[in-house]
Amino acid sequence: MMVSGNRVNRIERLAIGAARARGACLYATALASVSEVSRQNLCRPRRRLGDAKMVLCDHDDNTMRANCPARVVRILLCVSPTSRYLRSKIVSQFQSRVIADRETPDVHIARMVELITGSLASQVIRTFAEMSIADLIAAHPLSAADITEATGSDLGAMKRLLRAGVALGLVTVDKDDVFAGTPLSKTLQQDMPGSLKGWATIMGSPGAWLPWGNFVEAIRTGQRQTLATLGKEYFDYLAQAPAEAEAFMIGMGGISDVISDKAADMIDTTSTAAAADIGGASGAFLYALMARNDKLEGIVFERPNVVAAAEAAAQKAGLGRRVHVVAGNFLEAVPEADLYLLKWILHDWNDSDCIKILSNCRRSMRPGGRVIALELQLGEIDDPGLSSLMDLNMLVVLNGRERSAHEYRDLFAASGLRMTRVTPLRAPLGPWSLLESEAV
Repeated sequence: MMVSGNRVNRIERLAIGAARARGACLYATALASVSEVSRQNLCRPRRRLGDAKMVLCDHDDNTMRANCPARVVRILLCVSPTSRYLRSKIVSQFQSRVIADRETPDVHIARMVELITGSLASQVIRTFAEMSIADLIAAHPLSAADITEATGSDLGAMKRLLRAGVALGLVTVDKDDVFAGTPLSKTLQQDMPGSLKGWATIMGSPGAWLPWGNFVEAIRTGQRQTLATLGKEYFDYLAQAPAEAEAFMIGMGGISDVISDKAADMIDTTSTAAAADIGGASGAFLYALMARNDKLEGIVFERPNVVAAAEAAAQKAGLGRRVHVVAGNFLEAVPEADLYLLKWILHDWNDSDCIKILSNCRRSMRPGGRVIALELQLGEIDDPGLSSLMDLNMLVVLNGRERSAHEYRDLFAASGLRMTRVTPLRAPLGPWSLLESEAV
């Protein structure tokens, strides 16, 4: 049986699904390259992985050489239908071996170069976002001269930027040197739901970018690098950098657009009179709840320099009469409410400050009130996703960290709250979780 490489993952999924459904031993066939693999590497003795056994078999070498350029490998999965962890480990080990077998030293070099130059790509993306190039070419393709004129930039430099944009998949170019957008560049359009334009801008702007130049020092000392590079704490810096502050708010709003609807579907507000979005930026998370409950009153609690933009966002959402924007510092106090929303707030702060924030919510909470945090969640150390990189960003730029559900449970307990529910959310930005708590 010959199986094309792009069907390997599909076959693995089918195999696991069949095992789960029937609880029987089965063969899952997948493709492995023979360019760098010897028969001895594949034909290994049966090995145990918990209660699982894996047998690798191959066809006769002469038959393979005559009929196909690649080796057909069979994995025999002898796993209990409830052993999801073991099944995933078997498939993961097999897939890693197949990938490693196909790779050559040149592949590793190319991959490392891609990683090393990732910082350059980030600045290209940031410039596309800040100059609104994706918005300019959304309606119809434009020449480099047209884009240069619209952005007030240098023609020669713009051509070089657009060339890099083509290489990164941000734009395409035709034979007449006219540039058009791509599905990737649409994520940088201002009016697209879940736009990443603001986040791309803020992540590449000086406030978030310069501290990373001292990353080695952050690892050596365990200390954030904002004071050394910006001369002040990050949020104090934003208060004096209005363009970056606006990009930060837009960026947080874009992330909220991606996950807020999913989160709001899982939160019951039928008995809630007032919800306070603590550090809510534009209030997108709060507005998602208010759209589902027309009796819910809302409070956006933000720093004084954000109030005007938050009020404008409430008016734009048509919720100006139901939303009150209040200025303050959540490390000192928060307004009275039935429900407190903390979206991507706690990860900005160390444990003692998190306890201050949560304790302030507990102190101001009405009887029967709740606190719901929406955070990226750290899993196992080898879990893929955004959490590990954002954890380092918290180390370098702020005074916080990403945490596991268990660590958040401890913070809630230290603040007079009991975590009652942890709900994972599937989202493209990573392993988010809703962490719901009530007063002890």
